[in-house]
Amino acid sequence: MTDSELRLNVKEAQGGNARAFGELYSAAANDAYRFALWYIKDPFEAEDAVQEAAIKAYKNIKSLKKPSSFKSWFMSIVLNCCKDILSERQQSLIAFDCNTLLEETPYYDSYENRDVLRQLKKLSDTDRKIILMSVLGDFKSGEIAKEMGMTATAVRSRLSRALQFLRTEMEKEQ
Repeated sequence: MTDSELRLNVKEAQGGNARAFGELYSAAANDAYRFALWYIKDPFEAEDAVQEAAIKAYKNIKSLKKPSSFKSWFMSIVLNCCKDILSERQQSLIAFDCNTLLEETPYYDSYENRDVLRQLKKLSDTDRKIILMSVLGDFKSGEIAKEMGMTATAVRSRLSRALQFLRTEMEKEQ
């Protein structure tokens, strides 16, 4: 899309022309999806982020001051939608208790998983959340620290102690 086509489409989209917005979206959609996929690392959530960004951009196109900045403006909306999705993912992980998380993992009925669940229940809520976020959520210590209001060093220390406790307790049962 040429610069003059871009400006014309932005002006028409700001006037309520959905086709013109569709042209703008089409020009940016592939890059937006690739960015969202890189950022979120989940194809379905990346699609959701781009679609949500498209809706927000369409509703707020009138706030775009500089037509030549459409793509960067749209990409900033995509980034915010990605952050929202990751935040929701993190919140939903924190909201689950260990019973729910283990019940939703494959092979829940196995003897070993019931043993792990029993041992997890012996941990404090904080240590249990740290383990679940780290092991099942694949969150890094810095991300967990931010969510839990701790330092990354404290998270790593608690995680190490909690995992050692679980190993010791599991070995006692064998």
